[in-house]
Amino acid sequence: MVELQRVTVRYGERTLLDEISLHIPSKAHWGLVGANGSGKTTLLRIIAGDQSPDKGHISRPKNLRIGYLRQLQTVRPGQTALAAAMEAWGDLRRLQQRQYEIERALERITDYQSPEYHTLLEELALVHDRIHLLDSGKLEGKAVKVLRGLGFHDEMMHQPVEQLSGGWRMRVELAKLLLQQPGLLLLDEPSNYLDVESLIWLEGYLREYSGAFVVVSHDCDFLNGVARGIIELRQGKLFRYTGNYDDYLQQREQQFRTLEAQYVHQQREIARKERLIERFRAKATKAKMAQSLIKELQRMERIELPEVSTKPIHLRFMQVPRSGEWVVRVRNVGKRFGAKVVLDGVDFDVRRGEKWAFVGQNGRGKTTLMRIIAGELAPDTGEVLLGHRVIPQYFAQEEARTLPEDQTVLEYAEAHAEEPMRPFVRTVLGALLFSGDDVDKKIAVLSGGERTRLALARLALSTSNLLLLDEPTNHLDIPARDVLKDALQNYPGTILIVSHDRHFLDGWLDRILYFGDQGIRQYDGHLEQFLEASGLQRLRDAGISQGRDSSAPSRPSRDRMKKSQSAHQRELQKQLRAVERKIEKLEAQIHQLEQRMAAPEAYLSDDYPEMVEQYQRSKEQLQVLMREWERIAEALEG
Repeated sequence: MVELQRVTVRYGERTLLDEISLHIPSKAHWGLVGANGSGKTTLLRIIAGDQSPDKGHISRPKNLRIGYLRQLQTVRPGQTALAAAMEAWGDLRRLQQRQYEIERALERITDYQSPEYHTLLEELALVHDRIHLLDSGKLEGKAVKVLRGLGFHDEMMHQPVEQLSGGWRMRVELAKLLLQQPGLLLLDEPSNYLDVESLIWLEGYLREYSGAFVVVSHDCDFLNGVARGIIELRQGKLFRYTGNYDDYLQQREQQFRTLEAQYVHQQREIARKERLIERFRAKATKAKMAQSLIKELQRMERIELPEVSTKPIHLRFMQVPRSGEWVVRVRNVGKRFGAKVVLDGVDFDVRRGEKWAFVGQNGRGKTTLMRIIAGELAPDTGEVLLGHRVIPQYFAQEEARTLPEDQTVLEYAEAHAEEPMRPFVRTVLGALLFSGDDVDKKIAVLSGGERTRLALARLALSTSNLLLLDEPTNHLDIPARDVLKDALQNYPGTILIVSHDRHFLDGWLDRILYFGDQGIRQYDGHLEQFLEASGLQRLRDAGISQGRDSSAPSRPSRDRMKKSQSAHQRELQKQLRAVERKIEKLEAQIHQLEQRMAAPEAYLSDDYPEMVEQYQRSKEQLQVLMREWERIAEALEG
């Protein structure tokens, strides 16, 4: 499959990817994790061929089909969602034409032992497999099934794509990629615009996916459901782990502890030798021993402790003007789009300082009601009344995607800072990890997480006492979500928020507004009380992510399952670790040989031919080990 060798990417003086090497086997089901801005999207772009590295080499099989779901999508106007999804088979006619051409070419060849004949036969087999996979007689049925899995109802499938929101357009693009069934699927944060039902459907689809995929996600429960391996980008380096997200956390913690113990031991040894050197240096009889110790220290490969976590972001809202007792009054609000009634007779009141969540499956009207309260959309019936001295601030679901790309971080923040907050612009940006030269970056080059952080800076630089937040955690990594949750808990004003993330919502709400089949109902803000009072069997039915399906084994059950693994599985894991150690050792040897061979004087040395031969042997051995690793990994996954 795809192999990256010593890939390096730099942006100015910053090294984003530092000599990364990676082999992606044909059955890899991997999650890609790392802090916002660590280079995850850049790595996907390089694997997909959208971007070239500054250094290094990427090899891809000639006939490998790569499907890449990008964070930002473009649409072709005039198509329905169903027609756009069915573009997945746009190459079917080309494949059929190529099949015809190959068959005619084979008929003209008389030498059945010729290389050309065998090459054409191999290509014909690949084309046949691809045509069979597409199963042209059932294309529309397959497309409808996938679109339904991603949350589309029949009416939406025939709606022009340009009329859909950015999140639904992303689902169309995702449907197209899933229908193509590429050999390697690259998904950049697919969970951002999926409700829980769609996310669970995608989780099940990916678990059974026959090809390889690498998925970027900040949803740890989703990664637990689909990943059989985790690759982490940290400080420009790539680290590989086996198992799902929980396994990765345990392995990384153990790795850090082991490295820390080795570091402490080495530091003690260094200090001991340095004391001996100081004692022996001045003594003529011991001078030779001191020099020997100095050379030992110089040759010692020093252990460096990685930064376990990057600098955390901070977010704090300033004191805001006190509003009247009643902040929002919604009276008999109704809204329809064409023949579809989205809201009908909605009534509720929100008091000062209360924090409400709108929950429920997508398409039930949560965003529509939020936009009406924000004044972005007019109701067809009823009205929304804001109380005395209420200053609203609206964070739209696509806020991070619509920032002006020609502005710098500082220009955007200064343009949106209200007068009392202008002296604090750089302070707020620094707290959100935009400091130094970062404030002069153009928004166009920011990652999805950086864009979301900048959009949140606008909220922190306002004096609003009513926050209207529609999915504010999209693109934020897990630590940043926790920081935002803490900031909102301590916000002195009133909050209305749309979210599907149970962990994010748990523990700080006053009221829940549930959008369901029977209309809109109010519940107490405690999630467990809401579940009991609403009569729902699962939080999933409310459109709130609780992670694993209720039918999945509990944590103790999963632990018992792990303990009862067969001896064969344990032996395979032992073999896999042994091969990984051999690969790491061989890669280090190859790296040393490359450095020796790159030296100008190397070409003139007598042993240069031997170095080249050893280098070739090592590369061949590495390929053998890579294939062995893939075989064992596939056996474990199967």
